[in-house]
Amino acid sequence: MMILTLDIDAARSLLGLEDLVDAETVETSFLARSHELKRRISAAPTEALTQKYQSALKQLADARDALLAAGRPSVPGLSATQFGDLPSAQPIYTQAGFASSANAAASFLKPGTILAQRYELRARIGLGGMGAVYRAFDANRKEEIAVKVLLPHLLSNLHARERFLTEAKIASSLSHPNIVNVFDVQKDGNTDFLTMELLKGQTLRQMMQARAQARQPYLVEEAIAIARAIGMALAYAHKYTVHRDVKPENIWVDQENSYKLMDFGIARMLTNSQFTQANASLGTAYYMAPEQLKGAAGIDGRADQYSLGILLYELLTGSIPAGRIKPLKQLRKDVPKGFSLAVDRALEPDPTARYADMKDFVSALTGRGSSLLKPILLGLAVAGALAAAAVTLPTWWPIIAGLMPDKSASAKARSGAFEAQGAIALLQQRLQNQERSLDGEVRDAKSALERLDGMVSMERSDAKKVELQRRLTEAKLAFENALAVQLLAQQWIYASDELVRLRSQQNLGETELRTGNIAEAARALAAAKQGIEGMLGKLDDIRKTLNKKSTLQRVSDVFLRLEREDKADLSAANAAMATPLGEASSAEQSGDFALSNAAYQRAGLAAAASLNALAEQLAGRYAKRASQMIKSGDLSGGKRQLARAKELESLAASLGANQTNSATQ
Repeated sequence: MMILTLDIDAARSLLGLEDLVDAETVETSFLARSHELKRRISAAPTEALTQKYQSALKQLADARDALLAAGRPSVPGLSATQFGDLPSAQPIYTQAGFASSANAAASFLKPGTILAQRYELRARIGLGGMGAVYRAFDANRKEEIAVKVLLPHLLSNLHARERFLTEAKIASSLSHPNIVNVFDVQKDGNTDFLTMELLKGQTLRQMMQARAQARQPYLVEEAIAIARAIGMALAYAHKYTVHRDVKPENIWVDQENSYKLMDFGIARMLTNSQFTQANASLGTAYYMAPEQLKGAAGIDGRADQYSLGILLYELLTGSIPAGRIKPLKQLRKDVPKGFSLAVDRALEPDPTARYADMKDFVSALTGRGSSLLKPILLGLAVAGALAAAAVTLPTWWPIIAGLMPDKSASAKARSGAFEAQGAIALLQQRLQNQERSLDGEVRDAKSALERLDGMVSMERSDAKKVELQRRLTEAKLAFENALAVQLLAQQWIYASDELVRLRSQQNLGETELRTGNIAEAARALAAAKQGIEGMLGKLDDIRKTLNKKSTLQRVSDVFLRLEREDKADLSAANAAMATPLGEASSAEQSGDFALSNAAYQRAGLAAAASLNALAEQLAGRYAKRASQMIKSGDLSGGKRQLARAKELESLAASLGANQTNSATQ
């Protein structure tokens, strides 16, 4: 079977996945990447390049087959070093039968779900062995945050749950620039979840995969920057807790190229036996200290030291150390001896042989007494000698110094280029996923419309037919809206010259990166990344624009009905909405959907105000008529007038509130 011939880690890397996930996600990633390769095959100028792309396409197919096979019961005969490929190494939601279990519904909540009457889930943005992460709106904070919903099996054990709650409270109290800010841990029914800050960027694992695909190894300076940031975050955290799950998937790289540690406390719930019993992800075991894997009591910060050592070794060599390993210095000649020795010591099986604490480990890594400090010490020695001899530097020295390369700036540019390259791949996948989503929305809306149309034609009851006709009208509007979004997205995004230009800019940046022109590569890739982000923003604005436009159409229908049935005067409402509607239409025609969205918002607010005023006016008119009829003895006529007045007040309150909410979104 394919799983025996293709390493699971390599398969995940080829498909740009962080972990073994559900079959749908694997297929989605495969389709997105294979679509791009097929496009390149059709445009390849030479036979050699065509064969290269075809080979890459076959590798993608093999990767997909391997990951899908990993979701089914494993075949016998795998070696001990391939335990990460076994079913027990998968997140529980990839196991056969789990998707149909009652827990699945609780694990993967739909966008629009509101937790704790406060957090509105807007989109699922991540998936891992512990649960799902959502972008959510916090009604109290009035801002977007991240919500991590934990898989129910992790909290089914009462002791594990209590231990997790204790650790989560500690995590929420941690305050460090290199630790992701956790706000709180909460429960809604059977759903336990964490709330935390929402960051933009990607995981270190995603960056490592992008670098590996581009064949651009990490520099020692970059490894030191990561070691310093994560090491000092752990040194701070060890005053209160132990992380227990330090790995690239749990390190976030934000848009400022800063590193932040995530997921404190979750791994504490899982003992060695629980890993196999609960089928939790065992891929993390590669980074775990031996004492953790043995289930030893009294785990301390030296376990995190071991994990950080594994991470740094993998970062600089591209492979995870296992068994008898070679020192870093033998594999990378540019690695300072002191750095290599520090990593070797951190990887000692016996925790007492490691550094006493994380600060000592970081100090050893960053060059205390190592060759990293030699240039600095040499400079200090020269400066001291010059000062002692009362010798001043020549006046031309600043000019020479200015011509010397700024290594820190070069490293930062290189890191920024790779960060942008990785982000572009993710953004492009999101853009492609959105295109498929638009196709699905149109298809589903059309199917619903056809189904309701058939139900209306077959219904014999007049009362039911009226209700079905109302639903048919709503379905027609939904279909027209979905189709309009799709057409505008094709015109202004997917078939636009701007997207072609951005792809060319991306290709330019990647070419500059391969030829070593790092500064130009960083600029081109950053511009391409910003442009694709703008495309996603424009798609969001298109959706918002047409949603507001559709809502305004419903309100317009109400106005016309009031004019027809109640002889309402619409001149004031038309005047109030004329200017913003004109601006919205003009902006929509020019493709400026951010401006059209804002203009439709103003039109919506004007419509809501006009509707309320008109309803109050009409309600007052009917109430006056009712009073007159009752005085004249026409009680039934008076009741009808009062009923209409109340109906108008209710209608105004309902539509006005809905329009206001829609306009302010």
